[in-house]
Amino acid sequence: MKKTRDAIQLIIVILCFVTFKRTGNVALQLSLYMVLNAIIIQEFMHIYNAERDKEKSDDKFMNDTYRYWRLAGIIILELLVIATVYYLTTSMVESLQRL
Repeated sequence: MKKTRDAIQLIIVILCFVTFKRTGNVALQLSLYMVLNAIIIQEFMHIYNAERDKEKSDDKFMNDTYRYWRLAGIIILELLVIATVYYLTTSMVESLQRL
């Protein structure tokens, strides 16, 4: 079920992003902006909850072994989320300024 949800969500993100970039309709862009940001935040919270659940598990050796790599991955994902939201926001502001 999770793989199906992820596949559907990926298709929605791709369609929303392509439509966001190609449309000149500000109302549609604003709606897609909110949808894309909601999906990004949802995935970020999913990653955060999964990492928190891993820390509570009994497999301490595995957690300690890969702790720094996992931390680096999380930091990279957070920076990617910030960059994506920044990019969407600047695109939205530019389209609003053209009005």
